[in-house]
Amino acid sequence: MKTTLPNCGPTALSFVTGEPINDLMESFRNHFGFTSKWKGRSCWSQLLSWLDLKNKKYKRVPVGGSLKTWVNNNTAPNGVYMVRVGNHFLTVKNQLLYDQNEEGKSSDDFWAKKRRVTHAVEIGKSEVKRTTRKAPAKYCIDNDPAFLALWD
Repeated sequence: MKTTLPNCGPTALSFVTGEPINDLMESFRNHFGFTSKWKGRSCWSQLLSWLDLKNKKYKRVPVGGSLKTWVNNNTAPNGVYMVRVGNHFLTVKNQLLYDQNEEGKSSDDFWAKKRRVTHAVEIGKSEVKRTTRKAPAKYCIDNDPAFLALWD
């Protein structure tokens, strides 16, 4: 699956879902309204939204440290993870790393082994249902009682 395209996000999803990369990118274009010129650049929230759309269970896991250290200390031998390091997404399966350039590399030999892990989810696990908090429709900080109390 080697490519020079900036499609690490869709490639990570392809490894996780098993969907062929070309099919996944086409349906990604349709779902998010990208033009045919879109080459695959995506963000973490789009990847999680896609997992939700495909009813794939996932659980957020602790992050931090270099990719090499994180893989060695935080992944199960038979686990599947989707990870962000810097502006790059990759998949970790059975403690081997996969992206659009490399398939099945150990963390010792992976090109981004020193990059810091900033986001990670374990695939196939579920977490407590997320709730989103929204401000009231007519919210204005000038009318916020907590804000007004500061001036009394």
